[in-house]
Amino acid sequence: MTAAEDLPGSLYLKLLSHITTLLDTVALGSDDPSLASVQAEAQNKLQAIEQALTKAIDELRLNAEHKIFTLAFYGETNAGKSTLIETLRILLKEASKLEQRKHFEALQQSGLTEEALQALEAEIDVLCNRLVQADSETAAVEACHDQRQTELRLEEDTLRAHIEVQKRSASFFQRILNLLRKLPEEIALAELQASSDMLPMQREVELAKLRQQRDEVRASLEATRQRHQTALNDLYQLAAFEDGNIIGDGRADFTRKTQAYAFEVNGQAFQLLDVPGIEGDESKVSEQINKAVKRAHAVFYVTAKAAPPQTGDVGRPGTLEKIKAQLGAQTEVWTLYNKRITNPIALRKSALISADEQASLDDLDRIMSKELGEHYQRSVTLCALPAFYAAASCLVPRSTTAISRKKFIDAMAPDVLLEKSGVKQFYRHLTQDLVTDVKAKISRSNMNKVQVAFSNVCTEVKTLQSVQFVPLARKLDEEAESACRQLKLAFDSLNSQLRNAGEQAIGEFEDAVRNRIYKHIDTDISNDDFKAALDSALKDEQSALQSRLPGALDKQVERFQRDVGDIVKRFEDHAKDLLAGYAQVSKARLASNFDLSVNIDNGINMIGLLGSLAGGALMIWNPAGWVLMTIGALTLLASLTKAVWGFFDSDYKKGQQRKAADENLERACEAIREGFRETIKQALPPLEHKIDQIHSALKQPALQAHYINHKLDVARLGLQKMASELKA
Repeated sequence: MTAAEDLPGSLYLKLLSHITTLLDTVALGSDDPSLASVQAEAQNKLQAIEQALTKAIDELRLNAEHKIFTLAFYGETNAGKSTLIETLRILLKEASKLEQRKHFEALQQSGLTEEALQALEAEIDVLCNRLVQADSETAAVEACHDQRQTELRLEEDTLRAHIEVQKRSASFFQRILNLLRKLPEEIALAELQASSDMLPMQREVELAKLRQQRDEVRASLEATRQRHQTALNDLYQLAAFEDGNIIGDGRADFTRKTQAYAFEVNGQAFQLLDVPGIEGDESKVSEQINKAVKRAHAVFYVTAKAAPPQTGDVGRPGTLEKIKAQLGAQTEVWTLYNKRITNPIALRKSALISADEQASLDDLDRIMSKELGEHYQRSVTLCALPAFYAAASCLVPRSTTAISRKKFIDAMAPDVLLEKSGVKQFYRHLTQDLVTDVKAKISRSNMNKVQVAFSNVCTEVKTLQSVQFVPLARKLDEEAESACRQLKLAFDSLNSQLRNAGEQAIGEFEDAVRNRIYKHIDTDISNDDFKAALDSALKDEQSALQSRLPGALDKQVERFQRDVGDIVKRFEDHAKDLLAGYAQVSKARLASNFDLSVNIDNGINMIGLLGSLAGGALMIWNPAGWVLMTIGALTLLASLTKAVWGFFDSDYKKGQQRKAADENLERACEAIREGFRETIKQALPPLEHKIDQIHSALKQPALQAHYINHKLDVARLGLQKMASELKA
């Protein structure tokens, strides 16, 4: 019908046009007038199918990517999707990441590096030591001067004491001589005092120089400390450009919008989508997730658990149900098990995962293959965080991330970390295996999504048929057949009861006439009186029969009418219960994007039909219609000869009169029976026709359910044929 090459430009519009044409054709009305009431319901359901498919194709048309091969990283909240993508951005030198790193490095030129901080801290340490040394030297000089001052005072005191002793012990001549000259001790004291007077000045000169040096050191220290603090304060400027700023901080829904990152490897352009987590607040991220998976041509399901995705409860889908719903249209799905490792020692093991973890991943692969079919590939194990530490170099100094990175880098070289973490192998797999023949992959993926959109709607319609309309039609058929059988039994019973009632009334008529005429015969009446008495008895009892029989027949008809009403009422109740029940089945069991509710008019106007039963039956016992004999039709069988003989023998005459009465009464009763049977024969067919009308009315709900199911079937098969004609 349409080649894959037409996909970007015209396929979606062509498909929508074909769908409309197909469903408009299916919606054409039936020539059966009994189905007129259900035509609108069938058209509503076909319109619902068209709306659902149009919505699905429109979403694909608006979100599909036709030029750049797109891989989505999809999965659980906090599973490490952004960590892996950030690592790949660094390794693949993604353009925006390179620009970001340039900003980071430019800011670092102003001293916002770990080396610069360490240099400042080393300088601070040196200056602190120099300041301590300066303080120590100043204190030493002060102590030295204080000690010298003390020593000079002691020497002065000693000289004064010595001079005093000499002067007291000197002779007169020596005292005269001392007036003319100074004692050597006095000369020494004067020199000592002169030296002592110079000492404070010397102290201040020497201390002033030391204080100046100390102040210079202190000023340098304060300036260096200020530069250090300024550098620390300015580190926040780096945060906006550091590696890993797209990585979550553990909060749910850290990533709320899908972010695309463009790459080119070996001339092949592709992009990675960082998709919000599927286990967060779905009201905030569901639209972003749905758009991303419609855009992607391959998907990596990222999980931090070496276990199959969890299933949900009724009304609350689990991770597995979300994966099936959101990734079912993908042509290539991989699982990335991102093992959490926070200590480099764990990477020294020979294998990245244990045997138990591998067994769990085998279960995961089996379940994912079951849910996604041939489009599911396999699981890949890696550790994104150690790989990020290996690749990241633009980190805010002293940050938690930088400290953690140092722990890993001190334990292993970056290349070894990339190898041990499994990310280097994944990098090769991505660039050498996945990003190849991208044009064909784009076409195949987009075409498959369209086919799945058709398949999903057809599956929903098929489910609707199988759980709703097919069993509903079958149940309504069964209910109608049961009701029709009951109506037939009721009608057959009416026929029998009417005949029995007529026979009973005729029997009572016969007994009453016989009793009356026998009483007259017992009085030894003449033949003429016998004839008159018989004629009178027949007329009287015939009048009694005419007044009594309609009441007896009415009782049977009334009972029949009640029986028919009960049968119809039970059917209507059962039909309503079925309609309501299957409507609930539809709501409870169908994961449908459109409403295909049950709303079949049962088509039964029973009030008029049941009312007509009585009118038809009343025609049966119109007294003028079934009294068919008169006394003139009767003949006396006694011959004149026998009558003459009876003149002489009374018992013989009575016997002959009884015989004549019995024969004439038998003929009269047979005439009445024949007339009654003929009247019943003429009156019941119209009544039977009314029952047939009720039969037809009872079958209408099932016919309508079959009709809608047929319309759905034709639409579904047409859509399936249309989907099969799509070729990549």
